[in-house]
Amino acid sequence: VDHPYFDSMESFEPAEVLLKRCEPLVPAPLEKTKYVFVHTVDEMKDMINHIENQQELAIDCEGHTYHSYEGITCLLQISSRTNDFIVDTLVLRRELHSLIDVCTNRKIVK
Repeated sequence: VDHPYFDSMESFEPAEVLLKRCEPLVPAPLEKTKYVFVHTVDEMKDMINHIENQQELAIDCEGHTYHSYEGITCLLQISSRTNDFIVDTLVLRRELHSLIDVCTNRKIVK
């Protein structure tokens, strides 16, 4: 199979803690959640330092496909329990590879 993560997905065994039922947590009010617009390499590094230490993240991306066959990721939203990050993926397109460790970390629920 040609998928780069095929072996990793086939061998995936979730940690027991991930399978336990838990009470939903109510999100903090917007005024208590830190908002960070990430558009420099230093801001990206700071964001990664924060998110790599989280147990769970919410990730959403917005793309542009109008007049395009492949599409372009224009915006990336990453939220932890305390911070909301908006990443300018057009400006930081050459740095997005630095998210691979967080995105493939099995200990972080996404």
